[in-house]
Amino acid sequence: MLWAYNPCNFNSRSHSGPFTLLSPNYNALNDLRPGVKCLFTQTSAGTQTLTFTMGLDTDSQGEINVFPNGRVNLYQYLILGVVNIGNTPYQGQIGTVLCTFTLNGKWGASGPFGPFAAHIGPTGYTSCWVVIPKSAIVGSTTTSSLTLALQANFATAFGNFGVGEIIVAGADDLPLQQINSSPNDPTRLNRASGNSPWPVLRRPFRKFNGVLIPTTREANMAGFNTPQGPYSRNIQDMIFTGGQVGGHIIAPLWRPAGYANSYQQALMQENAYMARMVDPLPTQVANASENMFNNSFNYEELY
Repeated sequence: MLWAYNPCNFNSRSHSGPFTLLSPNYNALNDLRPGVKCLFTQTSAGTQTLTFTMGLDTDSQGEINVFPNGRVNLYQYLILGVVNIGNTPYQGQIGTVLCTFTLNGKWGASGPFGPFAAHIGPTGYTSCWVVIPKSAIVGSTTTSSLTLALQANFATAFGNFGVGEIIVAGADDLPLQQINSSPNDPTRLNRASGNSPWPVLRRPFRKFNGVLIPTTREANMAGFNTPQGPYSRNIQDMIFTGGQVGGHIIAPLWRPAGYANSYQQALMQENAYMARMVDPLPTQVANASENMFNNSFNYEELY
């Protein structure tokens, strides 16, 4: 399970291209509510590019270079994403949207990444995701900005165009032994005074439970400055940090079996989504005789 629990904040946001900002500001681009879009009006027909420039607040909890308090263990991966692209509540009406991500600094040294075609996921909204392993880092220059270009063919009378969320987030890959993913139907049934049913149809969303393979005491409970094995921090730290953040990114399935560092774009597009951790929070159960821990994670999709 690819898990990002600490998305970066942005200290600056701007756009360019034949688009006029319709929303009061850019806040909706990183409010961890992908269903709330930052809206624009396009002013020219044909193939156009909407470009965002986002300054990364690397002193925030979304630090992607080193952890606070002197810890220098990097995340295993960096996730780049743009969520809920289009002009309707559910999906875009402009056909293919090509997304290109360009990071400056060491995380972007092997970029730009794309163009990738945005994908309509199973719950009906369009997103695009990119995964960068830390093995792709070159040099030591701090990564301080992201440029995101969205290219599409716009009709003259297209109207408003929106983007729900732009994501830059460090991520860890936690090995799962069991995946439980189920759609939740939030439809409600109201009844008139004569008892006639009037269903209030709502879109299903995904609920997920993942059970980790047994992990070591060090991976779960290592001291603050003790190496945590393959993870950026120990699992207990991840749980408590994640419990304080409203928006996570999870991808239960995101790479072909047997490939340690590569990911499959189609799998990532279909299975990655924003979520929140729900009660019960993970319970770390120790097997004393084997000195191993079991963990189970519960999420529900955000939209």
